[in-house]
Amino acid sequence: MPPRFDVPVEIDINASPLEVFETATARSAAWLWDLEPATAAGETTGMGATVTDFEPGVKYRNHMEGENGWFNTLTFDIAPQGEGARLNYLHEGVFPDPYELQLDACTKHTDLYIKTLAAAAEHFAGEPCTYLSVDAAAASSRDGLARLLAALNLGAAAVGDTVEAQPAGHPGVRLTGTVDYRTEHFFGVRGDGCMFRVFDRGAWGGPVTIAWHLFEGTPGASRAWNVDDLNASWAAYLGELYGEVSESGQ
Repeated sequence: MPPRFDVPVEIDINASPLEVFETATARSAAWLWDLEPATAAGETTGMGATVTDFEPGVKYRNHMEGENGWFNTLTFDIAPQGEGARLNYLHEGVFPDPYELQLDACTKHTDLYIKTLAAAAEHFAGEPCTYLSVDAAAASSRDGLARLLAALNLGAAAVGDTVEAQPAGHPGVRLTGTVDYRTEHFFGVRGDGCMFRVFDRGAWGGPVTIAWHLFEGTPGASRAWNVDDLNASWAAYLGELYGEVSESGQ
């Protein structure tokens, strides 16, 4: 049987336990990608797992199994913490070979996803969200993040910096906000009603993906996003930078 893995993340979130729970379970587009939400224990998630625990504001867990001992389990344990909540997240399961490569990818992606969940709960509580992503060409797997940030004049941008980028000749490619995530592989900006993410998956054999979480506001203060124009503008820009691109599912 392949070795099992455990990827835990503990984070304090400035939102109520119920808001954290609802963001995790009902608003996947706000921090992950579009998935059909499960609403009760016993239901099947959009990824094919069975919901084993569904306690609003307290705990959510789903689990799936396969052949030869394979399994995959996601657990969200939530508790009050001061005026907010503490989330203890655990992703556990079994990876096939290459184990170390997949564990590295899972660990690093998980940190970004959970911190994006926290930001969505804190800054965009209850807002409907549209998810958009575009994969760059295979050539982006070589120094892809560095090349993109250099092209946007954001190579020196650090977490907490206010940034604004609009490359010449691409009026639909505009990035304004605060850098809220940066590592060797990922870059994130939180803007007015949106979060922007860059995934550089070259270390794991994949291309660069850019993703937008587009929040629609609240009743009386709604926002409108032209998703088709945004997609076309970024696809054209990434195509110019790296080569042909395609829409991505996550």
